[in-house]
Amino acid sequence: MCFVILAVPFKANGSNISALSYIVYSPDTDEVVLEKDSEKRLPMASTTKIMTALIVLEYIEKYGDKLVSVTHEMCTVEGSALGLNEGDKINLSSLVKGMLLASGNDAANTSAIFISGSTEGFVKLMNNKAKEYKLYSTSFETPSGLDGENHYSSAKDLALLSAVALENNSFREIVKSKSLTIEYYSAQKEKRIKVNLKNHNKLLVNLEGCIGIKTGYTKKSGRCLVSAVERDGRRLIAVTLNAPDDWRDHTQLYLSAYERLKKYTPDDINVNIYTASRERIKIKLKNKMPLSFFGEGKIQVKIYLPRVIYYENIEKCGKIYYILNGKIIGTDYLGL
Repeated sequence: MCFVILAVPFKANGSNISALSYIVYSPDTDEVVLEKDSEKRLPMASTTKIMTALIVLEYIEKYGDKLVSVTHEMCTVEGSALGLNEGDKINLSSLVKGMLLASGNDAANTSAIFISGSTEGFVKLMNNKAKEYKLYSTSFETPSGLDGENHYSSAKDLALLSAVALENNSFREIVKSKSLTIEYYSAQKEKRIKVNLKNHNKLLVNLEGCIGIKTGYTKKSGRCLVSAVERDGRRLIAVTLNAPDDWRDHTQLYLSAYERLKKYTPDDINVNIYTASRERIKIKLKNKMPLSFFGEGKIQVKIYLPRVIYYENIEKCGKIYYILNGKIIGTDYLGL
């Protein structure tokens, strides 16, 4: 799955936001709600692990949750760590939790080398995925997010990537967790141990409706943060890069974004249609649920009906689309 941003964004008051670059994106309606220099290429630190985790989770779905024997190469990496040692045995699913909650560089490295044989091989997978998702301002050099000359992304690309990642059920369940417990065999202690992981994302506690997703920091990148919120039936994704006051930035960005949310209540719709036996019946809108959207413009209503219907299909015998600026922002069914 991939998303293409086509909507014209609003500009926020840059004096209120500390980030060098930011975006607020609505994946439901494919709209940019707020942005500043969102296509600028910048180092993104451990938000890199969104891509790493997504690839590992897709591997698990295809090949199963493999047990990994940790080598010296796998666990020898600088920066934040899960605390793995040579000889430890740990499942891939636990490594994903370790890289997303504790931001373990060793967890990212271990997963990468296990899957591809080397970090270089895994980075090729990452860059191929970036092309697949049309992340045109992204280049990966490490699976962990450590700085590199050719390691960069943009707020826009990270928002698009996050929209894809949040469609993965396992990813979504992990990043919305305030804490998780993993278990693995410790070679040093010669027994299985349990480790409680606390999510570094403070917004899960401090921001209404927050469902994740990833923090990041290096001296070069500054503070980087990707988050997602669900309110009023709409999901938004915010990304800030090089943001000294990122927790406040995200709170302010969501406040500004949701102030732009508009409501639309569909009109009553009654349509006559014929059954296969030439009986004329009247069908109507089934749910009449209010829609919410962020863009400007007039909503178009398009109805699609079969030429004839059969009684076994009479509960959902037509479909209605609500379209804003050429994009579908909602659907409903027609029936008895």
